[in-house]
Amino acid sequence: MIVSSALVDKMAVYAGLGVAEGWTWQHAAAKIIVNRLVDGVYHRRERSDVLPTLDLAELAKFVQPGENQTELALAYQAVLRAR
Repeated sequence: MIVSSALVDKMAVYAGLGVAEGWTWQHAAAKIIVNRLVDGVYHRRERSDVLPTLDLAELAKFVQPGENQTELALAYQAVLRAR
């Protein structure tokens, strides 16, 4: 997932490498955007083809750039285990 602003268009690099799916973080909406590679171009999708049962809205709650990533990962893991 791309969280930072880039000097290089990382999605174009990933497309050139044939990476089938890339996720980006849309900070203004606090949302994970799934981009699926089709004919050399990324298209937005509502769900991941790679992880179709993953609840992206739930995961997005734990994406907080600048915060302690270990603590966030452990908190997300606890939510998953509670299910």
